[in-house]
Amino acid sequence: MTGFGRGQAKVGDHMVSCDIRSVNNRFLDLNIRLPRSFMPLENKVREVISATISRGRLDIFINVEAPASSTTEVRFDAALAQQYLDITKKAQKRLGLSDPITTKDILLKQGVLTVVEKLEDADSIWPGLEAALNKALAALVRMRKREGQTLKKEMLRLLKDLAATAGEMEKQIPVVTEATRERATKKINDLVATPGVDPNRLEQEIAFYVTRSDVTEEVARLRSHLDELAVVLKGEGPMGKKVDFLLQETNREITTFGNKMQSGEVSKLIVAAKALTEKLREQTQNLE
Repeated sequence: MTGFGRGQAKVGDHMVSCDIRSVNNRFLDLNIRLPRSFMPLENKVREVISATISRGRLDIFINVEAPASSTTEVRFDAALAQQYLDITKKAQKRLGLSDPITTKDILLKQGVLTVVEKLEDADSIWPGLEAALNKALAALVRMRKREGQTLKKEMLRLLKDLAATAGEMEKQIPVVTEATRERATKKINDLVATPGVDPNRLEQEIAFYVTRSDVTEEVARLRSHLDELAVVLKGEGPMGKKVDFLLQETNREITTFGNKMQSGEVSKLIVAAKALTEKLREQTQNLE
């Protein structure tokens, strides 16, 4: 399910901001971007998100801002400075020079003073990072819930159409059963009239037609799946995986029904039912 959330929090002299963007995905896929100094906190970030979100691809961008003085420091290489001073004095003596050597002269030599990035304590930032992360997650969840309500309405509409199509399939049962009975009667009569017919062959043909025309179980299971889907979609909380499973089973029953009840009209209804089921499965990928 798509969505976006943003959160900020302050900890000490650091300002932590967190942006989360989510798109549809069957599983939970987290792409976390943290400043290098705070990479040790990545597992904690994953745990917080996984406790709230179960599906979707999430891009998480975390930024930590602080005064330059708290993130950098100046280092003085005393040994190198001493070498510069000694060499300068030797050069003066060799060349017969006597101009004064100043502190500035030494400090400006390459490598004597360097500005380096401080290695910050990641754990000290965690309270602020966690607060910003939770604010971003709350905003994301609110947006996903709004989209989810709209999505559920559309899926319930598709489910209603699918239930109506299933009803039309049921209406074809007596029609197809009668046609099957007529074909079976003719086939069996032909076999009976055939000299030396194998009794086992006759029993096999009778059993074939009886089994083929019985869709009682398929109809019962199909209705049960559709009723359960309606209950789940009208409920609250994570439902994507359960809906996906029920739709797989629904598709299985529709396929078996079509294999047993073969006719032109039934074939059209099977195609329509499968198309609606596929639309529902596509939408399911957007559900939490």
